[in-house]
Amino acid sequence: GDVGVLGPEAISQLETSYNTKLTSNVVSARFDAPRVALGRLGRGKGGLLNIKVGPVSAVQLDTTYLDEHIRISRGASRGTPFVFTATTDTQASLWKSIHERKPLSARAVGYPLLFIGGFLAAGAKQLISSRAVFAALVLALGLKLTFSTGGIVVEKRTKDGVVVPPTNA
Repeated sequence: GDVGVLGPEAISQLETSYNTKLTSNVVSARFDAPRVALGRLGRGKGGLLNIKVGPVSAVQLDTTYLDEHIRISRGASRGTPFVFTATTDTQASLWKSIHERKPLSARAVGYPLLFIGGFLAAGAKQLISSRAVFAALVLALGLKLTFSTGGIVVEKRTKDGVVVPPTNA
């Protein structure tokens, strides 16, 4: 991902789009797709299983407080609070080894799980049995991975490329 400071014109457009008032301290942050990594970290390894579970996303953050230890911002569209703290903890950089590994897509993991879950369900002799319950869990996980957006609200665009903000429904 990357971060960029927004100018007055871009801030004004956001204020109009989201019907809100923002300060002049607005940045746009673009995030890579969220990942779930399982397995041991260390020695430059990013875990045994590294799965991308959602889309790339972006947020505009209005910084309302900043000092040498903490930054408090609010999302421009919904006012969601973001709190960032500074750290010198070496554990804070472990994400780099995960990020360096090429992730599997959630669908690359989800489709085989759907197949395995279906196979297990077909072999279950009773609806309420340990095999049927396990099959249902595998199917549910497969469905979640196959169709998940990783908890990210995906904004829609019109044919003209205009972003339509998500509703608060």
